[in-house]
Amino acid sequence: MRKFRLKNKEKEELSDQDIAQYRDFENVVANYNKALDSVHKKPLYRQPKTFLILLVIVLIAYVISEATRTKEHPRPTPIELEE
Repeated sequence: MRKFRLKNKEKEELSDQDIAQYRDFENVVANYNKALDSVHKKPLYRQPKTFLILLVIVLIAYVISEATRTKEHPRPTPIELEE
């Protein structure tokens, strides 16, 4: 097992003014609502970037499967009949 070491360095206390400077609950709630709406309201095929990424992944998977299939089972050549 790994041994973890915790370093307890003494840190200076933040003042109430420093803490209040970084509080922005309106921005947090706005970002949350924006992320929530964009995920659930738009269908996947309506988001162009996501659709194109999925399409590229599917095409790459198809090309790879076709390439491996021809290596494993080559297409039979027609038998030439002698006359």
